[in-house]
Amino acid sequence: DILHLYGQGPCLLAPIPRLVRPGMPIFFTCGGLDWQRKKWPPWAARIIRLGELCTVVFPSCRIVVSEALKDYYRHRYGVKTHCIYNGVEQAHLRAPQRISRYGLKARSYFLFVGRLVPEKRIEDLIRAYQARPFESSLVIVGDSAGTETYVKWLRELAGADSSVRFLGYQFGEILQELFSNARCFVTPSELEGLPLTLLEALSYGLMCLVSDIAPHQEVVSRTGGRTFPVGAIETL
Repeated sequence: DILHLYGQGPCLLAPIPRLVRPGMPIFFTCGGLDWQRKKWPPWAARIIRLGELCTVVFPSCRIVVSEALKDYYRHRYGVKTHCIYNGVEQAHLRAPQRISRYGLKARSYFLFVGRLVPEKRIEDLIRAYQARPFESSLVIVGDSAGTETYVKWLRELAGADSSVRFLGYQFGEILQELFSNARCFVTPSELEGLPLTLLEALSYGLMCLVSDIAPHQEVVSRTGGRTFPVGAIETL
């Protein structure tokens, strides 16, 4: 009965159903400004930006996941959107059992969780951590999303520092343990829609240190947390 397109890029295809079934409602959900992601070369970013224009012209209903995205569409295009926030399941608190294989104990590490892509600015986190000695480790959970060169550079940046630990993607009970036992959750990202990993960290009652982009501020203004300017390593 309806077509639901998720993401700006897929909306490039929206003209097709408009031609084939003109009366069928098209719903669109925007989880972020995908053309701004640094992993895209300029030609790909321009194509996805064309998809953004299609999200203005063709959908019957536009959904966004944050007030920041709602403001973007209103100010840039003068179109109405409906904000439906991302949500996460209730936290499952777990004792540190499986994570002991990585030498981790309760409250012994700072935690980042997410795709390892340039707009997350994980290099800022590594540099801030290495700028002074900590008894706690830095645990980075996530891996490449078509960004192998960037991930290799991050590992080189960490060097031989065994206290910076790359655990790759983790799921299920191990991820629940990592959230349950972290000392603090940190994300220095410069681009988000409404980050699920931040919502997950908050559901586990973690103190969160986040960059001061609008989607982060939208969350921590209601839940508490600390912010720092994007790229401000000394402040972080």
